[in-house]
Amino acid sequence: MNIAEISYTDLEKLVQILVGNTLDLWNTQKNLIVDKVRKGQELVELRSQRF
Repeated sequence: MNIAEISYTDLEKLVQILVGNTLDLWNTQKNLIVDKVRKGQELVELRSQRF
């Protein structure tokens, strides 16, 4: 990777990753999605048991 060829936006993303802000945000979003999926799975299981 040639740093001279990286756009400012991409360079800023790399800096944020190194600082940890972006990874923290991604982990938070991932955890929210995983929680929603688990709740959906529980709902499907409950409805299938009632059926």
